[in-house]
Amino acid sequence: MMSLASGDQIRISIVTPSLNRAKYIAKAIDSVARQDYQYTEHIIMDGGSSDGTLDILSRYPQLKVICQPDNGLYDALNNGIQLGIGEIVGLLNTDDYYGPEILESVAQTFRENPNIEAISGEAIIFRDLPSGKREIVARFAHIQPSNLLAQVTRGTPMINAWFFRKHVFEQLGGFDTQYSISADRDFMIRFALQGFRYATLDQTVYFYRQHAESITITGKNQKTSPDLVEDCAIAEGYLIKENEDAPMRTEFKAWHSQVISDLVISALRKPDLGKACSYASRGLRYNRAWPILFMYRTLWRARRYVCCRVQKFFCRILQAE
Repeated sequence: MMSLASGDQIRISIVTPSLNRAKYIAKAIDSVARQDYQYTEHIIMDGGSSDGTLDILSRYPQLKVICQPDNGLYDALNNGIQLGIGEIVGLLNTDDYYGPEILESVAQTFRENPNIEAISGEAIIFRDLPSGKREIVARFAHIQPSNLLAQVTRGTPMINAWFFRKHVFEQLGGFDTQYSISADRDFMIRFALQGFRYATLDQTVYFYRQHAESITITGKNQKTSPDLVEDCAIAEGYLIKENEDAPMRTEFKAWHSQVISDLVISALRKPDLGKACSYASRGLRYNRAWPILFMYRTLWRARRYVCCRVQKFFCRILQAE
């Protein structure tokens, strides 16, 4: 897999942060090792695993394994990106994997488009069934440039289905480690605002595994409060800036209203009326129409919950048959 000496080929560095993921990491490593593209290095940034992960990593001599303490997922990614010698960077989680023959397509797209700074591919979220089969939970198309800011704020950034030129991270300053969950969203917002040119790939680049131990893709129907609190802080950081143009402010205002609505709903479910009122006041501070948007968001969430329950009910019936 690893042959990074040629100056005629585009070199790709895959960075994987790791901590006690012995259950899943072999699949992630194999998805890189089995690629047809040989000008690739795979860097594992292990923060001190004690569950047998390091024993698994020792079976793959082609890996560049760095064992050192870190300050979390995004600190590990920043360190790994700096260590990489590839001009293109991909980010692979330990519990996920790449689709086959993806890296060759990525390299070819960069070769054919020397002026682009990144590539956006398609992604799938799946979960493993007790029967051993795999169930597709959701599919995500690549993100079109015209919809980028809306998708990386109110939607799902799917940063792992992207590949970037390394200097993009250098120019943007990498991931902001003050955010333990939403640093990838923050990075993609900065990427969008910078106006980098990128291409799209009509291939399923990335497979996200949904499971209870995942940081973000747990199978729950709503984001957790820590996610939302970080998203809220990012949104308000842009709303207090006076030099943002009107379309961008409109987008950030819409995102902030959505996040605040979810925080209010989360507080009411606990219940914590004081916190719910505090969040509601923040919603009104930035958007006087927030109560209307809150009602719409509440109805949308209720409809989604009912549809999900109905789908699970019929799935159980079909499995029983």
